[in-house]
Amino acid sequence: MAARIFRTIFYAAAGFFLYIVALIQFFVAPGVGLRLEVTGIFIVPAVVALFVGFACDDFRHKARDTGIVLLSVAAFMALLILTWVCTLSSPELRKMVPPETTAMFSDYLNGFAFLVALAVCGLAALLAGRKKTGQEPGQPAAPNEPRAGT
Repeated sequence: MAARIFRTIFYAAAGFFLYIVALIQFFVAPGVGLRLEVTGIFIVPAVVALFVGFACDDFRHKARDTGIVLLSVAAFMALLILTWVCTLSSPELRKMVPPETTAMFSDYLNGFAFLVALAVCGLAALLAGRKKTGQEPGQPAAPNEPRAGT
């Protein structure tokens, strides 16, 4: 039970750091080197937290759990972008947002490319994890332990 709680906490931490990495991709950086440096700073704790989460599960469901984390981050970023677009679509709220903010958050090509790559990698990892366990897509997960009396 404790391992499950710790695993969830570390996967959430990995998702948070990956969210920061995905958010950084939308910001305009003065140079490619700075973006890569800041991305590297946040990707390291994400990978460490992910591996600690794997260790809490004895490395049994690495692909599936990686897929879930990546798809969760991609979905959260998509929701954040939708919220940002809805916020800027209102003339009253657009007046309250300084122009520097919208200019700073405007590298859409790099951001969306990273978001699509994150979603594709997450889906591939999730499907690979399901295939490894012998579970067909669309079927419920098999229980970890057999039930008594069956």
